[in-house]
Amino acid sequence: MDITVILEEGKALTIDVKAVAGKMDWLLGNSKFHMANNHFVVLVSYEGRFSNPFHLPRVWIVPSVKLEPFVKIAGNDKTRYLSRKTFLADGEEFENAWKLISGAF
Repeated sequence: MDITVILEEGKALTIDVKAVAGKMDWLLGNSKFHMANNHFVVLVSYEGRFSNPFHLPRVWIVPSVKLEPFVKIAGNDKTRYLSRKTFLADGEEFENAWKLISGAF
């Protein structure tokens, strides 16, 4: 987890941030991914304009429990990734959905 937000004693949110410079998938690797009601994944894509400090990236905010339809397995049958193509087709509700995190407070 990259970020932990402590709301009160015994209550917290956790956030993983995955970023890519170009228009590509987000690598998860071979390990099992943490899924919980209080865990979110923020996906950042700089759309190939990483060197331009004035370009805002595209961002998807996804509750980890809703990630499964977007997880794909690479040809080696081991490496898992989050599919950009699937997010573009079916993930509109998550793009710029910061309210999902703020609503969890």
